[in-house]
Amino acid sequence: LSVFFKLREKNLFCWNSVIDGLAVHGYADEALKMFRGMEREKIKPNGITFISVLSACTHAGLVEEGRRMFLSMADDYSILPGVGHYGCMVDLLSKAGLLKDALELIRSMKVEPNNIIWRALLGGCKVHRNLEIAQVAVKELMALEPNNSGHYNLLVNMYAEVNRWVEVAKIQAAMKNLGVEKNCPGSSWIEMERKIHQFAA
Repeated sequence: LSVFFKLREKNLFCWNSVIDGLAVHGYADEALKMFRGMEREKIKPNGITFISVLSACTHAGLVEEGRRMFLSMADDYSILPGVGHYGCMVDLLSKAGLLKDALELIRSMKVEPNNIIWRALLGGCKVHRNLEIAQVAVKELMALEPNNSGHYNLLVNMYAEVNRWVEVAKIQAAMKNLGVEKNCPGSSWIEMERKIHQFAA
């Protein structure tokens, strides 16, 4: 930051670099303050700026601020959100437990949602134990990544956690019928600090 403030002329690239650096390293409040400073300096943000700002909001849990920033892109700066922006918003909403809002956002997207977006939703379903929306996410992920059994296995684990063994058996049978095998034997999923991690023996 000291180098940044010593610069006589700070262009968009400089502002984006600092905002992104702060966001990535967990300094969400500082990243948002820098964005405000950028606005005061009349530097017009671009799509990259908003990915960093929205990410600062994947990290601090600032849901309403994230919503406001997301709408501001199009309303104030005429920047159409891309997959990256939607991904940040889905991640933010999912981590906050607003899974229905996240699903509605995905369904309203002007671009085709990718596997990263569906994974963010599925991760939120695991954390907040929402089996209904998890099924939707897994269905979409299996269409995008038919050979990745990890999504099915996560859903199996979620059903097992609530002792719904009939559903566990159905999913395992479906995996067998589709020829989807567990690609990582001995693997398990755990939740730490509201994030999902996969470990393998």
